Amino acid sequence: MQTLPRPAATFPLYTRPALIALSQGMRRRFMAELVLIPVLMAAAAGGGTKVIGTTGQTTDIAVLFALLASPVVAALAAHARVRRSPRCPACAERLVTTSGILRLRGDGCGSCGARIIGPGPERPPVLGTREAFMARYHALARRYRIWMWITGGALVVAVAGMYGLGEGWLPGSLELPVIVAGIVFMAAGFVAFVNGWPSAIRRAGLACPTCNDPLVGGRGGFLTRHTLSTGTCPWCSAPAWS
Repeated sequence: MQTLPRPAATFPLYTRPALIALSQGMRRRFMAELVLIPVLMAAAAGGGTKVIGTTGQTTDIAVLFALLASPVVAALAAHARVRRSPRCPACAERLVTTSGILRLRGDGCGSCGARIIGPGPERPPVLGTREAFMARYHALARRYRIWMWITGGALVVAVAGMYGLGEGWLPGSLELPVIVAGIVFMAAGFVAFVNGWPSAIRRAGLACPTCNDPLVGGRGGFLTRHTLSTGTCPWCSAPAWS
């Protein structure tokens, strides 16, 4: 008797917008908990010591240990959310990380490659060509470098001026220019920082057209490397350009 091949397993497919909403919600909760959990734990530690009648150094130590333990508690809370998040129907791998990044490879699972994203009503929006993307990226990077050079130059002038005034090498009439250099240093540093902020990246046209998350930046430039090497968003794995 001829053996018939077993039919391939079928399962309901996810929609990319639903997974994106899930991942962004997890990221927002994680960032909120990084602020709220230390405050709540410190308040609980301080209040607990007062309830049992202990104050002074003991209270300070309890609050300090609560603050040190708060990042661990926030990480455990994020890990618990991941354990409740959707799995890949084929390999049971969780589809989102604690930092809110989707474990996808295109429309498939990032672990086993099984297709888990169903076709949407329309083709996912994409940016223009890779060349247009790179032109916008270089324009933003050039602006960022300019402000960093201004920041560094103003810092050198301010530090050298303060040292020279303190040692009596420079006349007192240069005190005002030294103060101005210090102000320029702080202002230019702030502008350079803002140019690397996600809102500036989005205004520069370097955000994912599907989830609106930045396609460049990240610690050590890992978002940029992923986008340029794969042509997909590092957050939701949608196409970055046509």
